[in-house]
Amino acid sequence: MKHAISSVLSVTLLAVAGCSTPPVITQAECDQIQMGQSLQEVQAIVGDPGKEISRNEIPGVPEASGFSQQWLNSDGSGGMMIFQGEKLSNKTCYGLK
Repeated sequence: MKHAISSVLSVTLLAVAGCSTPPVITQAECDQIQMGQSLQEVQAIVGDPGKEISRNEIPGVPEASGFSQQWLNSDGSGGMMIFQGEKLSNKTCYGLK
């Protein structure tokens, strides 16, 4: 009986270990992202749309309007990109592998 419980526990642990969530963004992807790229270009590199976390629009001045987009991994690592006038103006990547 003890051996059967041990075997079931081992199989369960292997199944859980195999179910880890893949990262949304990696360090290699962050390294490819360059200032001046559009959101669509960044999304193509990352392979994920990310989440808009803020937007600032100035009527009549589109080049001064901007927004922040975030890609967050399950381990808390991620990347935040700030776009101004529809172009990437700042990127911050943290804790990526």
